[in-house]
Amino acid sequence: MDFTCKIKLVDFGSLKALVSVVIGGMEIRGFKVIDRGNEKPWVSPPSREIIKCGKKEYYNIVRFESKEDQERFDAKVLEQYRSESGLPPAMPEREAQLEALSYFK
Repeated sequence: MDFTCKIKLVDFGSLKALVSVVIGGMEIRGFKVIDRGNEKPWVSPPSREIIKCGKKEYYNIVRFESKEDQERFDAKVLEQYRSESGLPPAMPEREAQLEALSYFK
């Protein structure tokens, strides 16, 4: 999957970046980089809030055909986010530790 992304750094709590993705001649806006500090950062796809039976629910607007495609997409977006925000490159062993710890929450 060949694409470019435009990243706007923000600092609204755990929301760290707003991301637009250009694939071919189409731009998809609304991706977000979420980083809570004690977990590895992740990319959240554009979503829509719906109130169902008085409760808020969120539905993704963009969906990937395979988990592998989503993982490659997320890795590229996070790599560019780290580069633009001045964060060090991903450390797979540290992210694996954070993921393991978040499992027990």
